[in-house]
Formats: sequence, structure tokens, C-alpha cells
Amino acid sequence: MKTSKIVVMLLTVVVLSLGVAQAAPLISQNFDDTSVFVNGTRLDATGVGSSATSVALWTNSGQTDKVGALVTTAESYSASQSLQVGRGPDPSTGYETGAFLGRVDDGAIAGMVDVTFRAKRGAAGWSTPGVEYEGAGSTLMVGDSALIDGVFVAEAIALRLHSDNNLYVNDNGTYVKILDAIDVAGWATPGTWHAYKMAIDMDNLVYDVWYSADGTDASFVKLYDNAVYSAAVAGSELNAVRTISPYYTTWRGPVWFDDVVMTPEPATMTLIGLGGLALLRRRK
Repeated sequence: MKTSKIVVMLLTVVVLSLGVAQAAPLISQNFDDTSVFVNGTRLDATGVGSSATSVALWTNSGQTDKVGALVTTAESYSASQSLQVGRGPDPSTGYETGAFLGRVDDGAIAGMVDVTFRAKRGAAGWSTPGVEYEGAGSTLMVGDSALIDGVFVAEAIALRLHSDNNLYVNDNGTYVKILDAIDVAGWATPGTWHAYKMAIDMDNLVYDVWYSADGTDASFVKLYDNAVYSAAVAGSELNAVRTISPYYTTWRGPVWFDDVVMTPEPATMTLIGLGGLALLRRRK
């Protein structure tokens, strides 16, 4: 009898541990596959630079008449490449909107989902203080690709790295500033790589925001609790991440993005572990 109890307890601990540590990501990309993401190309409406073999399909987003995010070796957090998002100043390009959309066919429909990414700003602040339309800025959104891949989408689950050098979260349709001075301000002063995380509770339609100043997972600190979002806007399935530079006719960037990951928390395996505990109690 004692042996059986010990075995059940050990199995429960193992299953619970696996449940926490071994969730398979829905989306995971560092853009370093040079056979798919070719330096100097852009993600456009036809899928140049897209990845059907890596985790998620990466394309341009929303404004298909504007060019997509640039695959570049100029900056990278993890290894060799990242995606550059910016607003070009040349009218002949239609004031390009750098953008990307990463999506999978089957996303999360319930429970907790973590979305993490690394980002670095090319110009850490306004070129002229008070001129909001200048500087490096971009917004990363999470939701159902069918809903968030629009021209002027309501940004339901979103973090905005604004050109004023501050960080904002979208809470119930209103952007709330949650961090001052992401980087040392200055038009000619580049920022550094930071990490950002949205811990999304799909059952209660809220999410928390975490931030890591040095870009590592170990340095994450929580900045905001329970930002509210609408399933009508973000969708009842989370299967995509999107970023886009604001639509203004002046230079807005670049912001580089790397190591974009969407991971559901393994509730099913945790429940199996809890079932083991119930079995143990019943045997007692």
C-alpha cells in the first residue's frame, strides 16, 4: 500500500512538472532561418519571406498596398536576423507601413496564453520634444487573424511602444501608460533590447503585462494587472500576432522585433496531475 501511494505521488509530481515546463508553443520565431527569411526582403502580400515550415506563417499585415516588415541582419536579439517595422518618409512609396502578421491555423480557445517578444527601438524618443509624429514607435497586437489583420483594427490585446519613449497597454479600448522612459531619450540614441510579455486569461478576457529591461526571462517584472479586452474584437481564438507602425506621413521607426512566441499554459496536463492527487486521497 505504501509503495502504491509513493508511486502515485511521484507520478503526480512528474506530470505536474511536465505540465508547467513542456507546453508546445503555437508560434515561435526568431527569423534566423536564412533559407526562408532572406536578408533585405520584405514580408508582402504574396508571402515573400514567409515561413510555412517554421512555427507560424509570416506575411505582411493589413494595408497590403504598403510594404511589409523588413528582414534584416542589422539587428538581432537571438542570433542573426530580426524583423524591422517602420514608417518611411518617401511619398513615392506611399508612406510605407512596415508590418507583419504571424499566424497558425489552430490557436488557443481557452485558459491562459503567454505572448512574449523582444523589441529594440532605433530612435529612443522624439526628434523634437512634443512632436508626437516623429520617433520610433510600433504596436504589437494579439488575437484572431481574421479580426486583427485589418487596416485600422481596434487594438484589443495590445502593447504600444510609443514614439514618446513610453510603453502603453490597451485596457478596455483606452491606452494607459504603464512605463516611462523605456530608453535613454534622443533622436540619434538607439534603444536596447527589452523583453515584453502579455499573460492572457481567455476565460475572463483580461491580461497582465510584464517587462524585462535587460531582455532576459529572469528579469521580468509585472507592470499591469487585468487589462480588459473584448472577444468581439480580438476573437474567441488566439492564433496570431501582428505589429504595425502608426499611419503618419513621417518617419516612424525603425523598431526591431525578435523571438516572438505564443505559448498556451498546459491546463490539460495539470488536470491530469490533480486527478492523480484525487486518486491518492481516495485510496487513503
